[in-house]
Amino acid sequence: MWVLLSLALVLLVLVAGWFVGLRPYLHGLAQSQIDGVLSSAVDQIPPAPLSLIPFGQGPVPVTETAINNLITLNTAPADPVQQMHITITPGGLRLDFQVYGFACTVTGIPQARNGQLVITNVTLGGVVALIMSPDELAATLDAHLHDAVAKLNRSIAGVALKNHEIDIELR
Repeated sequence: MWVLLSLALVLLVLVAGWFVGLRPYLHGLAQSQIDGVLSSAVDQIPPAPLSLIPFGQGPVPVTETAINNLITLNTAPADPVQQMHITITPGGLRLDFQVYGFACTVTGIPQARNGQLVITNVTLGGVVALIMSPDELAATLDAHLHDAVAKLNRSIAGVALKNHEIDIELR
């Protein structure tokens, strides 16, 4: 009986330690890493060329390669998140990466909503799902996408996904 009680107590301490200490700490690390990469990427958007695009000109293509290059430029070898790679298909976006050697994925579907670009149907796979919820990540992504759209001084009318490309219709 004492052994079972001791095991239950140890298990209770471990679970409480995860929710009170380790998960919030790891969540904060992940949040700051994501915020840093996305803020740097938004800061690198050149507003001048996009402001020269006439209204009704057609969609602006954003390639998978351009996004991957932007991600690579904004990550350091010492970062806990490594080997980030985005894949664009007609069904959505998929971001594959490693956190301390553990494979993780994030999937979602970009949509135009009220002139903004938002990510919907966010799913998480791997250890990232233990430290962040899909709603938390979607809110972070949406905030940075809002900043990017504001920097463009245009609103988003529509989004079309193709193989290896996102076509964004500006207003």
